[in-house]
Amino acid sequence: MALFPPEFIAGLLAAFFQFRLRAYFSVASALVNGLTFFLPPDDALIATLNGDKAPPPAANVTASSGKKASVKSASGAPLSAEDKMQAFYIKVATTEHGVFQQTLFYELYEMLVIVVTSTLVACVVGDVVSFAKPWFFAAADATIEGSASYRPEISVYGLVSALLVALWFPLQIKFAQGLETYEARLGIGIGFLGFVLAFFVIFAPKQWFDFDIESGADAVGARLEIVLRTLGFVDEDMDNVAHIGEMARLALFGQMALLAGVFACTSFLPAFRFARMYAEMTRDAQTSRFQKLLLHINMLSPLLLAVCWINALSRDVLVPSYLVKCGPRALTRDCFATPDDEAAFAASKIALKESQFDTLRIYLVLFSVLVRIVCFRGHLQYFLVEIKDTIIALVRRPGRVDGALLQSKIRIQFNYLPIIAVQYLAPVVSLLASAVLLARQTATSFGVMDALLAVLVRVVGLTPPPSLASGTTATNALELLPDVTPPDFGKWQLGEPVQQEKLAAFVKGMAQFTVVPPSFHASFFGFFLWWISFTWFAVSVAGLIYWHNVPHYAADGGESDAFKRNKQTPKLLKNQLKSLKLKKH
Repeated sequence: MALFPPEFIAGLLAAFFQFRLRAYFSVASALVNGLTFFLPPDDALIATLNGDKAPPPAANVTASSGKKASVKSASGAPLSAEDKMQAFYIKVATTEHGVFQQTLFYELYEMLVIVVTSTLVACVVGDVVSFAKPWFFAAADATIEGSASYRPEISVYGLVSALLVALWFPLQIKFAQGLETYEARLGIGIGFLGFVLAFFVIFAPKQWFDFDIESGADAVGARLEIVLRTLGFVDEDMDNVAHIGEMARLALFGQMALLAGVFACTSFLPAFRFARMYAEMTRDAQTSRFQKLLLHINMLSPLLLAVCWINALSRDVLVPSYLVKCGPRALTRDCFATPDDEAAFAASKIALKESQFDTLRIYLVLFSVLVRIVCFRGHLQYFLVEIKDTIIALVRRPGRVDGALLQSKIRIQFNYLPIIAVQYLAPVVSLLASAVLLARQTATSFGVMDALLAVLVRVVGLTPPPSLASGTTATNALELLPDVTPPDFGKWQLGEPVQQEKLAAFVKGMAQFTVVPPSFHASFFGFFLWWISFTWFAVSVAGLIYWHNVPHYAADGGESDAFKRNKQTPKLLKNQLKSLKLKKH
C-alpha cells in the first residue's frame, strides 16, 4: 500500500508546478492575459490641455553642484471643453504575463486559482484510479471492501480547503483597511442581516426546503450516542450530558448562520458591481447576441439553482411521491412499491427518480459555474474600461485638468483588478466546491464513469470486475447510510487504563465508524448551495434597481466618439507598463 494516495500526489504536484513555474506560466495569469487597459496620460498631454508650454525633454538637468535644477513650464489659459476633447487622447495596452505581480492582493487571486485547480486535479485522478484499480488488480475488490470504509478521501480535504479559502480571501480584502471605512461598516450590517435571515431558513418548516439541518443534527447526535454507549455510558450518563448535546446543536446552527452571514457580507458590493456590468453590457449595441445570451444566463442561473432546493417548485414536481427507498440504508427513493407505480412512472414524461433529480441538480450547478467562468474575462474587461466615463468627465471639467488626479484614477483602476477577480471568483469557487462535496458525500453519480463502463463492456467487450458489475455507484447507493452496528474498540471502555494497544483499537474503531452520515452532508451543502445562489441573485436584483434609479458618470455620444477617435496604441508596451506602479504611502 502506497504511503500517499495517487490523488494526493497529483494534487500536490499540480500545486507545486503552478507555484514554482508561475514566473513563466500560470492558470491565474492566463485568465487575465490579453485584457485591454488604459495608460495614464503623460505630463506633456496634460500641459497641452491646460494651455501650458510643455517643458523641454531635458527639463531636469544636473548642476555642477550635483543638485537638480527644475524648469517650470510657462502657464497659460486652459483650453475649452471641446478643444480639450479634440486634443485629448489616451493610450491603451494589453495585459501580459507578470504585469500584475506588483498589484495589490494578486497573491490572493493566484493562490485561490492554485488551490481550486490542484484540488480538481486530485478529484479527477482519484476517480480515475478508483475506477481503474479493480481492472488491473485481482485482489482490489477485497482490498477496497476492507479499506475504503476508513481510508480518508484526500480530495474531500482539498475541496473543504477551497471552500474555506473562497470565504476567507474576500473577507480579508473587505477588512484590509480596518473597520472604520464605510465599506467595512456596510459589510458588517449586511452580514448581520444575513446571519439573522439564515437562522430563519434553518428553522423554517421542513416541507419548504430540500434540506433539513435539524434532522441532520439529530442524525449526528444519534451516531455519537452509539459511540458513547459503546464506551460504557448508561441512560443516567446520557441524561447528564444531554445539555452538552443541546449546546453543540445550537453551536452548529450558529456556525452555519455565521458562514451564511460572512458570504452575505463579502458578496454585497461585488453583486452590485456585477449588476451594473450586466445592465451596461446588455444595453451596449457592440455586445453580440451570443454574449448577451450568456449574460442573461449568468444573471438568472442563481435563481434556477435556488429554485432547485425549494420542494414545492422542484422535487415535489419532478419526483413522484409513490417512489420508495430500495433498502433500509439507501438515501434516495429510486424503487417502486407496486408494478402499477412502475407503469405510472414509465408513462410520465417528466418524472425522475431521486438519484436522477440529484444528478440533474448537480449538473445545473456545474453549468452555472461554467457560464460564470466564461463571463469572467468580460467582467474584468468591463471593469478596466468603465473608467472611461470618469476620464472624460475630468477632462471636460471647466478650468485646468488635474493631471495627478487623472493619472491616479487610471492607475488605481488597473491595480484594483486582482481584487475584482477574487470577488468574482469566490462565489464561483464556493458553488463548485459545495456541489462536488455534496456529490461525493452522498454518492451522487455524474454518470461519466458509468458511461465509460458501458462503452468498455458493450463496445469493447470486456468483462467488468465484480465490484463494477452493477455500475460504479449502484452498490454504494444501496448501502450509503451507516448501520447501527457499534464501533469495535477492542472491549475498551472509559475508566480503564489507557494502553497503546487499546488506544490503537479505539482510533481504528472510530476511523471505521461513520459519525457524520450522508444525510447531514446533503442538508449542510444543500443549505449552503441554496444560500449562495439566493443571496447572489437577490443582491444582484437589488443592484439592478439601484443602478436604474441612481445616476452615475456618463458621457454623451459625441464625447465617446471623440474619445474613441483619439486613442492610440503604444509601441513600447513594456516601458509604459513599468510606470503603472503605485507609490506606497
